[in-house]
Amino acid sequence: MNKKKELRAYYKGLRISLSDNERGRLDKAVCENFLRLYEYKVSQIILCYVSSDIEVGTNNIILTALKDGKAVYVPKCADEGNVMTFHRIFSLDDLSSGAYGILEPDASLPVYNGEKAVCVVPALAYDKTGHRLGFGKGYYDRFLVENKNVYPIGLSYDFCVVDEIPSEIHDIAVKKIISENIILDIEV
Repeated sequence: MNKKKELRAYYKGLRISLSDNERGRLDKAVCENFLRLYEYKVSQIILCYVSSDIEVGTNNIILTALKDGKAVYVPKCADEGNVMTFHRIFSLDDLSSGAYGILEPDASLPVYNGEKAVCVVPALAYDKTGHRLGFGKGYYDRFLVENKNVYPIGLSYDFCVVDEIPSEIHDIAVKKIISENIILDIEV
């Protein structure tokens, strides 16, 4: 078994073991730290994943950004070719179950066109150089390579920010990591 696969299983297990109360407390703290960021405050466009049960919760980030008048785009993953596009939503009602059972926008909603934006990136774990342990499909690495105007910020829990994650040449690091107690600026 390869190292990344072992680490994915380990971090999924840690996240699954969290009680609903603990997860809610941690998600609230991460969300509050993110919403205090200068990058969030000045950005007019937020690209944000819609969280699954094992990811840092993003509903409050999405709802706050919408309330703050920001343009909010969320990802839609194609069934073929591992392609991800971001579509603008106007409320959480614009989402329905999509690929991998994750809530996604309808493909008819406006598509992100490469403007300057903050991109909230999911991962199971991050290292202190900004590399991430994703879910293994490479959606965000490909998206970040193709979209140089986005400022990638990773959301995590403290126990998922480690000294080193195995990385490969095509892995794209985030520029900032936010957890319940950490705001880590990465010099890339």
